[in-house]
Amino acid sequence: MATKGLNNVQIIGNLGNEPELAYTPNNVAKCVVNLATSEIYKDRNGNPVEDTEWHRVIIWGKRAELVHQFRAKGDQLYVKGKKKTRTYQDSNGNDKSICEIIVDQSGDVQLLGRKEAQSV
Repeated sequence: MATKGLNNVQIIGNLGNEPELAYTPNNVAKCVVNLATSEIYKDRNGNPVEDTEWHRVIIWGKRAELVHQFRAKGDQLYVKGKKKTRTYQDSNGNDKSICEIIVDQSGDVQLLGRKEAQSV
């Protein structure tokens, strides 16, 4: 029996912007968020370096509405979805590609920690 492979991405990150909610013509909710994951390591001189990776996440359905309602920039989010690369043309006609994490019915979203209030 042949297998088709596994396409499963799980990340925990912080929202880099406010969640953007829109609806399709069929009234299906779509929320776009950018999640930041960071790794801290020491360079060859022993100085700490933070390396941040950004992930574009597309969340569909009721989960999209919940993320939009209850999450804000800086909040933490767990997502489980599928990696999808798509191509498009920019405003200058150049071909571009973008990698996204798609969270549909088979995926999962968990609302984690909220951004701590910072005193001024």
